Amino acid sequence: MMRSCSSVWSGRMTTVIAARNIFITGLPGGGKTTLIKELAHEPREFGPVGFFTEEIREHGSRKGFKLTTHDETETGVLAPVDIRGPYPVGKYIVNLGGFEQFLEFLRLPGPSARLIIFDEIGNRECLSGKFRGRVLSLLDTPVPVSATIALKGHRSSSSAACAIIEPKAGPGSQGLFIPV
Repeated sequence: MMRSCSSVWSGRMTTVIAARNIFITGLPGGGKTTLIKELAHEPREFGPVGFFTEEIREHGSRKGFKLTTHDETETGVLAPVDIRGPYPVGKYIVNLGGFEQFLEFLRLPGPSARLIIFDEIGNRECLSGKFRGRVLSLLDTPVPVSATIALKGHRSSSSAACAIIEPKAGPGSQGLFIPV
């Protein structure tokens, strides 16, 4: 019997809520962002709040990373190649002030949010004390958190992310890591 997309997502959302916090891990290019965007787009009744990260491309070349809220009303630049600053990650400079200003648009956890989704928790994002603090506090709320974590990257994004979330989402907690 074929199930509709909404019934499939409804079943997945029930799983998310039962596990409470889900972290999607995998290699770059493995589909983590695609999955998280689908997760944020399909179940509107859960009022997902958060952001996804995408490459900024010019003439086929990656020029940085931008952020977009799940409702696509706000965007920001996370890490371009063409600025100078004290926060390098690889060839990119993290726009820390811009990122922290972007976080204000999210209004987390918010009264209507029934699901929080981040793409991604990585080295660039983890440079922000405000972001690290928000992630930790959100993991203690009853609102489910789902996020992507790259397994490889500049000095391993997973190490930065896991140092933040493992105490709250590791063995014995209500967190679940899913490799893709």
